Amino acid sequence: MYSTNLKDLYLNEANSDVIFEVQGTLLHAHRLILSQQCNYFVNKFADSEKVQYTYSNHSLAAFKLVLQPFYGIKIMLNGESTDVIIDLICLADKFNLPDLVKKAVDKIKADRIQLDTIWVILNKSLQLSHNKTEKLTKLCSDFLERNAISVFAHDSFTELSLESVQHVLKLRLCAPEANIFDAMIRWMHANLHKKIHFSELVRLIDLNLLEKDDLLLLVRTNQNFDMTGQLITDKQFIDIWHGQPDEIKTTQTCPIRKVATELDGAVLVDGAGSLLSEGKFHSLDLLKHRVNGTSGIVIDLKRQCLLNCLKMKLAGNRSYTIFVSSDRAKWTRIIDRSNYSCHGIQELYFNDCNVRCIRIEGTDPVNHDFAITDFKALYCPEQHKCDPATTLFIPLQNVATIDNDAMVLDGRSNAIIDKNDVLGFTHHTIGEGDITIKLPQPYLLESIKLRFSYMVDYKCFIQVSIDGEGWNEVVPERNVSMMGLTFPRQPVMFIKLVGTFSASNGAFECNGIDCPAPAAGNAFNY
Repeated sequence: MYSTNLKDLYLNEANSDVIFEVQGTLLHAHRLILSQQCNYFVNKFADSEKVQYTYSNHSLAAFKLVLQPFYGIKIMLNGESTDVIIDLICLADKFNLPDLVKKAVDKIKADRIQLDTIWVILNKSLQLSHNKTEKLTKLCSDFLERNAISVFAHDSFTELSLESVQHVLKLRLCAPEANIFDAMIRWMHANLHKKIHFSELVRLIDLNLLEKDDLLLLVRTNQNFDMTGQLITDKQFIDIWHGQPDEIKTTQTCPIRKVATELDGAVLVDGAGSLLSEGKFHSLDLLKHRVNGTSGIVIDLKRQCLLNCLKMKLAGNRSYTIFVSSDRAKWTRIIDRSNYSCHGIQELYFNDCNVRCIRIEGTDPVNHDFAITDFKALYCPEQHKCDPATTLFIPLQNVATIDNDAMVLDGRSNAIIDKNDVLGFTHHTIGEGDITIKLPQPYLLESIKLRFSYMVDYKCFIQVSIDGEGWNEVVPERNVSMMGLTFPRQPVMFIKLVGTFSASNGAFECNGIDCPAPAAGNAFNY
C-alpha cells in the first residue's frame, strides 16, 4: 500500500514542500522522500528553507525521469531520444545514482551510437564523473575506431568540446593523417576562442606524415583569426616539430616479436573478436568476418612498423588475401592465397614494408565465416625469399612437418611428417593407393628428399598439385634413395608418392620427407 501511495505522490502538488523549475515548468516534489534516498538532496536541503530550485540546463523530460525512482516508479527508456537519455545520465551523475547511470548507458549501447549522435555523447561522457561513465566513453571510442574515416569528415566534428578533440586525437585513429589534420583545422576555425589550446592539439598530430602545404595552414597569416593572424605561432610550430618523439617521426622495427596485440596498443577496426595481450583469441571468440559480408578483418597497429612476416592459424580450410596500408587510404596486396584452400598455421613472408594497418580478407567459401587465431605481425631479420608475382614463399627449411600443420591424407601413419610417430614410417601397398601429403599453404618448391631406414630397393614416382585435383609429375618412376630430387620450381601444396616396387615386403615404406631437400649433398635433377 505504501508503494502505491508513494507513486501517487509523483509530481503531485499535494503535501509538496519543494519545487523544481525546469525549462519554465514547475515540478512538485517532497524533501523527505528525496533526502532519504539521495545524499545530494540531503546536502541541497540542509539548513535551507528555500522552496524553489531552478535547473535551467536540463530538459524537462529528463528531469521527470530522474525523479521517478524516488517514488517507486520503474523508468522506461523506450522511445526516449538520445538527447534525453544523455541528459538523464548527467542528472543521475549529479545526484549520484550509479544504477540509473548504468541503465541509461546500457540503453545507448542497445540503440547503437550513430554518426549524428557520437559527438554529443562523447562530449557529455567526458564531462561527467569518469568512474561512472567510463563504459560510455569506451562505447564512443570503439565506434570511432570502426568509423575513423567517416567521423573526421563529418560536419559535426566542429561541435566537439576541447576535451573530446584531445580524446579523439590521443586515440590515434586509423585514418589518413591529412584527414585528421583537416578535421582539426576545421575545428580550430570554428573555435577560435579556444586558441590558447591549439598548440596542445597540434602536438597530438604526426606532423612528419603531412604535406608542406598542410603544415603551412598552421602558420599562414589570416586576418580573420586575431592580431597574429595565425593558428599557432612560428615558435610554437618549431618547438612542436623538434619536440615530437623519435618513434613518431620514424618507422619502428619490431624484430622477432609480435606487435598486433592489445598490449602493443593495436586495435581491431573491422571484423568480430578481440585482440588479447598474448596475441591469441578466446577459443569461442575467433577473430573473424563474413566472407562477402564485410570488408575483412582490419587491425590498426597504432603506429608505423617495419614488417616482413605475418603468422596466423586458420580455422578450417580457407582462401584469403592480405593487404597492408600506412594510412588506411592506400592498400597494397602482399599475400594472395585466393586460389588455394589453406589450413592450419600460415607463416607468411613478404618484402620489408612500412605498415600501420593490416586487412585480411577471406575469399572462400562464400557466405561463411573466415576465422583466425594466434595472429602475429613481425619483423624477422633472417634471410627469406618470396616470389613477387605470386607472393609465394620459397622456404629454406623443411615445411612438410606436423609442427608446420602438414597432413598425411593417404598412407598409413603420420611418421613421414612426424619423427615422434611410434610406427616409424608411412607406407602403402604396392599397386594399391599412395602416400599423399597436404601442406598448410602453397610454397614455391624445387626439391624433395625422401628418407628410408632400411637399405631396401624402392621405386616410385612423385607428383605435385596445387589443388589436389590436377597433378604434375615432377619425378618419373625411378629407384629412390636418400638423395635429393630436384625439379623445376613451381607452386606446391600437395605431394603424392606412388610406390611401384619394393624388394622386401610388397609395401612402399618411407620414414621421412624433406621439402625442400637440404642444400648439402648430391641430387638428381629432373
